[in-house]
Amino acid sequence: MSKFPKEERLNSRKRIASLVSQGHLFHAYPFRVHWCPSQAATDGFHLEAAFSVPKRKYKKATSRNRIKRKMREAFRLHKETFKTSLGGVNQFLSLLIIYTPKNEVDYHTMEKGMIELLSILEKKLNEKTP
Repeated sequence: MSKFPKEERLNSRKRIASLVSQGHLFHAYPFRVHWCPSQAATDGFHLEAAFSVPKRKYKKATSRNRIKRKMREAFRLHKETFKTSLGGVNQFLSLLIIYTPKNEVDYHTMEKGMIELLSILEKKLNEKTP
């Protein structure tokens, strides 16, 4: 059973600010992803993620929260395959996933985007790691 525990949530404002300013960026519809790897002292692969929906595009908190809930669910369901594919890598990875469309898309489109996002990220991490 896959969960999204507190240890995997990116909450630090400092870390999010450094992620946006110094991290890497790519797009996978319907998301924009800021990511930053770092060599961790712990064994194995550690992942932490934050999800964001712009207030400028979605004025009501209920719609922002619904979109973030769908994003977290899609991430939660597919992160285990991503982690197992990078299991041998001793790395700490921070992600900031931002929802970009002006109109709310259905969950199926969001899930396809999350799968694409994780596969692109896997390829980029494999390129960086020898």
